[in-house]
Formats: sequence, C-alpha cells, structure tokens
Amino acid sequence: MDIKRRPLGVELLSKGIITEEDIDTVIAYQKTHPELQFGEILYVLGIMPAKSILDVLAERVNVEPIVLSKSVIRISPTKYLPMDFIQENKVLPFQADKEKIKIAFADVEDEELMAEVEEKISKTGLKIVKYFTLGILIDEVLDFDIMDRALIIPLVGDVSNTVDKIIKDAMAKRASDIHFEPSTEGVRVRMRVDGELLVYGII
Repeated sequence: MDIKRRPLGVELLSKGIITEEDIDTVIAYQKTHPELQFGEILYVLGIMPAKSILDVLAERVNVEPIVLSKSVIRISPTKYLPMDFIQENKVLPFQADKEKIKIAFADVEDEELMAEVEEKISKTGLKIVKYFTLGILIDEVLDFDIMDRALIIPLVGDVSNTVDKIIKDAMAKRASDIHFEPSTEGVRVRMRVDGELLVYGII
C-alpha cells in the first residue's frame, strides 16, 4: 500500500517495537521477495504478529483492521467477486447479511479499485463495510479448503469434457500452464496467468 508517510520501519523503530537488526533482516528478505510489503515481511519472518502490524497500519488509514483466517470467512467470496479479481487486487469478501457485506482490502486507499468493487457489489444491493488487512493474509486464506469448496467445478458430461472446458478457459485467460493437484478434497486446478499461479477450482 502506497502510504505517503514516514516509512513503517522508522515508525516501529521509534516506538521500540522492532530493532535496527529487524529492519536489516526485512530489507535483505525484500531483495528476493520484492512483491511483499515491509509489514508483510515482518509477519512472514515472525518478527511481529499480524494483528500488531495491522493495528499500526490501520491507524494510518483510519480503517478497522481484520486478521483473516479460515474461521472468519462465513460466505463464498466468489459469489460476490470473481476469483481472478480477488487474487489480482487482494480484496476478499468474508461476511454478509441481508443489508451489508464485509470486504477486506490490502490497499484501502486505492480509490479506483474501491469504485470497481462498489460497481460489482452494487448488483447485490448490499452496502460495503470496508476492512483493512495484509495482502499475504488474503493469499494464505485462498489456500484453505474453505475456498476450494466454494470453487467446486461441476462435471460437464464426463471427465474428458470437463478437462476440455478447463483447457478452453485457460486459453481464454491466456494461461501459460495448468496444474492438476490431487488432494483429499479432489483434484485442485490452478492456472498460471501473467506469471501468477491462480486457483481455478476443484474437481
């Protein structure tokens, strides 16, 4: 998230939450993982728990933080937003009732993204309640079985027809490769699109 304030590391250091050695460790890790933000690396390396990181960041954006986990998700996110959109933009619907829907954003200051999400959700008539989370937490939740169950791929005739449909969808998405991964829940299907391995569903 592009927050134009003093660097998170400097703020945490001034508060005595992390050390200069921690900062050096994060910077070194970020050189080989440039896709991760400073706060996400603090979590990945176990330097700070997710809740503590989110509490500090949430003060900057004035949005309630949420530590996403399997137990927090009470709906099928793909009922409201396409999986590709969820993964690409790090935005995840996680609870809803008759009037509102709670959605976690890794970047709550992206006005263009917010407008796009509002347009998609407007079809449901639900009011969006915005929460802030770490992108890495959304990535982790996407790997849980609860997401796989929400993405069950219906058989189209026999298995060969279903595979043909998956291949056609992959071509439409310009996927470079398809992964079929056996598990206790069935066969998980993932596609690599623009270099990123995305969950397609489970057979």
